[in-house]
Amino acid sequence: DITLRFDLASRQEVLIDFREEREKIKEVIANGVPVDKVRFENEHIILPASSTVEGANGIRIVSSPAISH
Repeated sequence: DITLRFDLASRQEVLIDFREEREKIKEVIANGVPVDKVRFENEHIILPASSTVEGANGIRIVSSPAISH
């Protein structure tokens, strides 16, 4: 699993560089809540603004075992 922590000035869409196959990602959890509307485009994970908060954010990417960091 990969965990990212960052601060945002306001709720906003977040792009995460992710050069792995979509099939390797089991779940994305933002601030303790599973994200249903994750988009995968051009080696990016795109989280909707509705999954972020103003201030501290924590994103956990749950993957299958064969992921490289």
